[in-house]
Amino acid sequence: MQQRLCVVAHAGARGHRGSGATTQALETAFYWRTLAKDVAEFVAGCLHCMATASGRIPRPFGETLKTTKPNEVLHFDYLTMVEACLQANSVNAYHGLQYWFKRFSVVRQWVSDQTAHFRNQDVGSLQRALGAHHHFTTAYIPWANGTVEAVNREILKCIKAMLSERKLHVRDWPALLPVVQSALNGMPADRLGGKSPLTAFTALPGGAQLQPILHPRDPEDTTL
Repeated sequence: MQQRLCVVAHAGARGHRGSGATTQALETAFYWRTLAKDVAEFVAGCLHCMATASGRIPRPFGETLKTTKPNEVLHFDYLTMVEACLQANSVNAYHGLQYWFKRFSVVRQWVSDQTAHFRNQDVGSLQRALGAHHHFTTAYIPWANGTVEAVNREILKCIKAMLSERKLHVRDWPALLPVVQSALNGMPADRLGGKSPLTAFTALPGGAQLQPILHPRDPEDTTL
């Protein structure tokens, strides 16, 4: 039973997160004395995670900009994988920023690398119009943009592990993006004091992926 719970909390729609996130997800609904130890051994032995594990990450230059409240700093980057990706250009960067601002309000501090699709006249005009500050990270040093690079690395790891688990071709990765996004946003994180990114940003409850196992409910029709 414990091994099955580890499978549900770690694999599939849970995104093959690390032992810490998997442990926190289980602890929201279950308990046994050796839970943390069992989860660590299970995650360490996951064949899909071992096949997609990354190597040593260089130390960053200086410190990453940190926030004191939600939506205070916006880190952005392009993540390109074979197909199904918008072209990395100034127009898409401009509209991407507008898409974020219309949903979550304007952010005054931006962080990105110095590639041409971010450092250009279109994005610069939007920055000036909104009164924002655009901080550019060190050129040719990808780990200097550590916050967004860490997210990109986690997305790639989750997608590769799920492609392996479900025996899908690499070109099918776009179909997994909603599942990966849900797993990353809804799972508790140590850096957020055990809260999920969804809860920290919107105050909405997160990390309830295992609740249907503990308290299953039949679907109900709702009329609005």
